[in-house]
Amino acid sequence: MASKEEITETLKAQFTSIKERGKVLAQMLKARADIAATRRRMRSVFADLGEEVYGRMAADQEGAWSGDDAFDAYKARIEGLQAELNQQELVLQEVMAGKEKKVESDVVEEAEVIEEEKEEEEA
Repeated sequence: MASKEEITETLKAQFTSIKERGKVLAQMLKARADIAATRRRMRSVFADLGEEVYGRMAADQEGAWSGDDAFDAYKARIEGLQAELNQQELVLQEVMAGKEKKVESDVVEEAEVIEEEKEEEEA
């Protein structure tokens, strides 16, 4: 049977091991967070570069970009996405305009109900 001291030493060793594993885990999580942040910054820079290249490509119809199938495919995809985005924005504007009209009609209806209640109270 293990003595009290042996049990205490075993527990201390396990707690030390857990503490060390916790530190390693924390370091790993920090490193992964740093990697993810760097990847996000890289994607942002690539996106900025892509916008710049697309702007030059769209402006230079007869230049170095013309006739390149890969760039033409990207340009077509971008133009398609821009058209889709414009369509979605129009739908949102229509929904918002409809909501504003509904809010106005709700206010008018509420005012009518209040007037009717006042008339009933007076009668």
